[in-house]
Amino acid sequence: MDHSARITAFAGLVGPPPGPAPAVDWAAVEGWLGTPLPGDYKALVSAYGAAEIGCPGTAIRLHPPCVSADGRFEYAAWIVETHRHSAIRPGMFTARRRPFLPEEGGLLAFATTRSGDHLFWNTGASDDPDEWPVTLMTTNVAVGVSEPWVDYEVPFLELLFTLLRTGVPHPGEPGGLLGPLSSQIRVWPPLAGAAPWSPPPAGTAVDARQRAALTEGSGLDAVMALIPPSLEPYLGEGTWEQVFERLGTRLPPDFVALAERYGAGNWSWWLDMSAPLSLDRPREQGLAATVEGHA
Repeated sequence: MDHSARITAFAGLVGPPPGPAPAVDWAAVEGWLGTPLPGDYKALVSAYGAAEIGCPGTAIRLHPPCVSADGRFEYAAWIVETHRHSAIRPGMFTARRRPFLPEEGGLLAFATTRSGDHLFWNTGASDDPDEWPVTLMTTNVAVGVSEPWVDYEVPFLELLFTLLRTGVPHPGEPGGLLGPLSSQIRVWPPLAGAAPWSPPPAGTAVDARQRAALTEGSGLDAVMALIPPSLEPYLGEGTWEQVFERLGTRLPPDFVALAERYGAGNWSWWLDMSAPLSLDRPREQGLAATVEGHA
């Protein structure tokens, strides 16, 4: 397969790489994963790095083997956490369980969407990585109404071409369609300036830091080790001083620190965190409005 020609065709749709890509030792990456990777993906990442394709609006974000400049993204930890959370989160939607690497034939994460979906290769579909079809997992569907899994049955670059031209089916998106993506492309800001990645030393457990946090840790550092925060937490458009004034009180420093790291979101389908600094944005209930609603 002529991977360079296919990347040239991709460049014809979105333009040249938006910035330098971190170097990748593909032999080391594939050795750590225990499997070869699709040639189109390796060629795309080698040229475009941590690209966000389709911004603004709906976008696909590549998560290549790298380490972010601030250390909050590390490829091995991201793979492990994404697989762990993706094995747990669909449980309330469906009883069907899907395997993840390192299970034989398991799914392997490689990208996300701007709305928080995860993209995987189905490594059990073919012995040839270039033929691995893409599977998407979303929680942007109503419980009991739609499956959280979408099997696209085509390799990633072919899917990407379709996303750019017409879009693809997606039950959690308006109109049931993901895309079409705009042809704009940029380096995804949280991974700008990312450094090359090296596999953990042989025999080192990727989740050793999490086990230590669970058994010995405390405070925000332990929480962050157990549940890595988003690279782009959404806080809202206001300031803490505005929130304090509206509430008539300051808030505990540990809560403020937690909110700044994680922003709005849902914790394990148990705890909803309102956008802490959202004040009067239409259709968005921030922390202050939530408190007022329960007063």
